[in-house]
Amino acid sequence: MFAAFMKVLAMLITTSHTATITKEYLCTTTRSKLVDFCIHINPGADPNAEKNYSSQAVRLRRTLPMLCLNHTSYLGLSAEPISISLETKRSSDGGDNAALQIGTWQAAQWNYLEALLVRAGGQKHAKTALNELGILPAIITQGHQWSFAATTREGSKTVLWLQFPFGKTSSVPGIYAIATVVEHLRLWTAIVYWEWFKKNILDIIDQAPKNKLERGNF
Repeated sequence: MFAAFMKVLAMLITTSHTATITKEYLCTTTRSKLVDFCIHINPGADPNAEKNYSSQAVRLRRTLPMLCLNHTSYLGLSAEPISISLETKRSSDGGDNAALQIGTWQAAQWNYLEALLVRAGGQKHAKTALNELGILPAIITQGHQWSFAATTREGSKTVLWLQFPFGKTSSVPGIYAIATVVEHLRLWTAIVYWEWFKKNILDIIDQAPKNKLERGNF
């Protein structure tokens, strides 16, 4: 079952270069930024026969801003939680813009997660759960070079950790290194992020009375 779970659940990759940040989650001092790809989860692929996480996800998203279970209103990601973001640049492009895009995008993602957690269990629950999650990973590619980046949450601030090169598509060893890191992030998506999301958000909100889930009570 675990092998099937890993194969089906994670990872799904969707082009997101037209996915704008929902204004409710955008930091007031920044302009909206986009990223090129998102790794996300199909709740319907969860092997737990006792719970229908796909129905839970749909029920929840119908109460959220823009009817989307993410910090973006992009239709292709409306009911499948984003775990990891990817930004691609040409080798001639500067790295600062990619860093700004990832930082702004994931700051909105932290705001979205915090809002859901507060709704599920209050401020104390949100603080504990965000500390438990720890990081949101990202990948930045610039030409042949692939690099790991991440953001963490410190209070209401998002901290961007830049970037650690881990492989190049211009060499066979580099390609193997990329495949290894991507596999680790796939495992993180399924074992860490999705389990965290279920425990701290879906399972708690699913127990709430229906009147507490009406749109507008977010």
